Amino acid sequence: WREAAVPKELLTGVQSYYDTPVTLTITGVNPAVRYRLRIAYCARVGTMPLRLTAGGRIVIHDRVVVPGEGDFWQEYTLPAGCCDGGGNLTLTWQPWGRVQGVSVHELFLIPEA
Repeated sequence: WREAAVPKELLTGVQSYYDTPVTLTITGVNPAVRYRLRIAYCARVGTMPLRLTAGGRIVIHDRVVVPGEGDFWQEYTLPAGCCDGGGNLTLTWQPWGRVQGVSVHELFLIPEA
């Protein structure tokens, strides 16, 4: 362990172990608006096999690539049809392969102008 400050983005979050998925439902999402998803993952440098789906059917990513130390922010554009007609956006992170669970620390849903 290096004696260095831990980035505040990584101080809180949700974590699962082994192949247990994490599901989050965001309510009040406008289906007519396009969104970007900004996520802080706590991951080692390299590629992490982690599938993120929206609405149970749309794959946002199949793996997370962390290019370097401290690069824990990832950003994705959500395609149309990610939320249901009632304005609910359900995101599911499913680890696969040789991964030690899911570790999501911050998430921002940003409307695109």
